[in-house]
Amino acid sequence: MEREEWEERERKGGKGVKGKRVLELEPLRPRPHLLPSLQRQQHLHGGNGSPDPYPGIPSTSFDPPFDMISSAGGGGCVESGPCGDMIVSLGPFSKIVSNIPSNPQADGFGSNPRCLRRDVNKHASAVTFDNYTYALITENPTIEAFQANMLGNKSRNDWGVHMGVHYTIGGDPGGVGVFVYDLGYVMLSYVLYVGR
Repeated sequence: MEREEWEERERKGGKGVKGKRVLELEPLRPRPHLLPSLQRQQHLHGGNGSPDPYPGIPSTSFDPPFDMISSAGGGGCVESGPCGDMIVSLGPFSKIVSNIPSNPQADGFGSNPRCLRRDVNKHASAVTFDNYTYALITENPTIEAFQANMLGNKSRNDWGVHMGVHYTIGGDPGGVGVFVYDLGYVMLSYVLYVGR
């Protein structure tokens, strides 16, 4: 659903429980690969990785279907923008996408040159919608509960918004060039929680 359709739905009263907006996951599946910072290929962060299927990202602490973050169609080398043709050398410390050479050192700190790979993942970003962030900020009575739910809560089988942001820009090494968004999201959520 595009922004215009979403706004029209909101004008028609697309509200949920207690008047809060509740987003339906499938019709509003996020499209993080369409973010302007990833679309203006010659500026900012470059785009998604080229298609290179991989089995997904295991999240073994969670029960099915949340035990795997499915591939979103990228996973290959970033070929455009300032991150295009970038060479990374450290790691991998663990392999998420396929076809990555193992590091020559057991600690992952050996020289291991390869392209920057990225999978801008709509499945992971689905748990970062505003209704998830709103619930995180308003429904946790203590900072401990806030932190536990932000980081992912196995008892609720919920990845948490922090894990969602981490894997929205997945790849090898995940988040290069855009990790500041993850840090900013966590800090903003915390500031809003403290100031509520």
